[in-house]
Amino acid sequence: MFKRIALGLVLGLFWISPTFAKNPVLIVHGINGDSQSFKDGCLVTTLKNAGMQVFTLADLFGDFPNRGQGLIQEDVKLLKKAIDEVKRRTGATKVDIVAHSRGGLVSEFYTMMYGNQYQSSMSYEYYPAGVKREERFKKTETIDNIPKYGNDINQIIMMGAPQMGSFWSDFGHNNAQKLKWFRDHGIGKDAPDPASVGVEQLQEAGSNFMLDFCLFKALTSTVTYINLAEDRIIMLGGYGVVSIDSAKGSSLHQQQKQAKRLSDFGIPEEKHTNLYKSVGVKKQVLRELFDKSPIIAQITISRESPVREGVLIIDVTLSDEPPSPTLPKLFVKGNGAFSSPQQIDLAGSGKNFAGILNIPKDTDGNAKLYINDKVQIQVKIASEDCSQETTETIEIPITGEYSFLIDTEKPEVTNTAPANGAVIIAEEVPIPINISATLFDPPINGYASGIDPSTIILRTPQGTFKQASAVNNLDYGEYTC
Repeated sequence: MFKRIALGLVLGLFWISPTFAKNPVLIVHGINGDSQSFKDGCLVTTLKNAGMQVFTLADLFGDFPNRGQGLIQEDVKLLKKAIDEVKRRTGATKVDIVAHSRGGLVSEFYTMMYGNQYQSSMSYEYYPAGVKREERFKKTETIDNIPKYGNDINQIIMMGAPQMGSFWSDFGHNNAQKLKWFRDHGIGKDAPDPASVGVEQLQEAGSNFMLDFCLFKALTSTVTYINLAEDRIIMLGGYGVVSIDSAKGSSLHQQQKQAKRLSDFGIPEEKHTNLYKSVGVKKQVLRELFDKSPIIAQITISRESPVREGVLIIDVTLSDEPPSPTLPKLFVKGNGAFSSPQQIDLAGSGKNFAGILNIPKDTDGNAKLYINDKVQIQVKIASEDCSQETTETIEIPITGEYSFLIDTEKPEVTNTAPANGAVIIAEEVPIPINISATLFDPPINGYASGIDPSTIILRTPQGTFKQASAVNNLDYGEYTC
């Protein structure tokens, strides 16, 4: 004899903290640079137009000493101090970093200071430039109090960071004595000082820093690394200072780092020193920031309504209300009838939506409710000289998922509920049956129908029941019927 029993178990909920537009942004300048250039180039204005909290090093404790032409191991101290101050002012636990050129290497080096890689003190040996080659001698610098990575960076978006050095640094360091004459006569005075240790560290060949950085120190798996790369090398005019191969980084780093050519996004070629002024680069920086800061959809089975035979009531709550009216697209995929994704119609507005899922007979196995959608927003991007603004469209991801088990015909189910999920049992099963599961807050919601009460005994921590209606009044614990 077969009877029908429907039993729904709603288990613990899984919350994800919202991140949409919540991480403050710290802008880090490169070699021979400063924070004012990001304001003059209107990158700061563009990010603020998009509703972000934006800080430069100069807004906090000042720029890197000697315009970022010193040791990266020294400058990482100021970076850490700035990150801590941004967190203190905003209450955030992590920051997003937007960095130009060498500023990306300083930021990356900080995230490498973890585990066995961490060194509170380092020695750095190099041959100073700017003197006749036969007069050069090895110099050793000792750096103390290097900060340990504090798991406080969400992502690093770099513009032309020389992950494996720059041929320009090789040229400058090896010809520093000759180039000094040009600098003394006002030629190339805006370029980094070729005799500085900062230029020495960025050599493609011959730099002890690059050797250690590229081959012996791994990146951190919890940080997203993006390098917006120049397309090709051009010897004159300041274009292509960092090759695409250098932008990709070493084989040790390539699995965790993405180098994206500017031309892939239709961005015209731009001088290395003007990357952060480019309208196209500003737009791409915004894309990267929003892509890693999605709106999170929390998907649950409504605890207000019992699970009726073959019907689930689904609730969707967004972590942030989208800037424009949005109806998220909710899908279900699993086994049997759900082997192909099916869309569930939602109703609602703002941050709250609801829908109904019908579970067909003979649907067994794992299933997943998920949202993989995007909402478009309009942002104003300032021109290079801040005299004009163009309106551009940026897409913000909406993402979320919720897994559960559907069992409609197995006569025995024991501890099959996935973590943070639900078990749905609704099918004809032989009598007597044995169904057990460990329940968590909130209590069970469900009912049994079409069964002779005398055939069911439900044993609970509260006692033994012989009535099917008792299913509606269960408390915590393990149950067998």
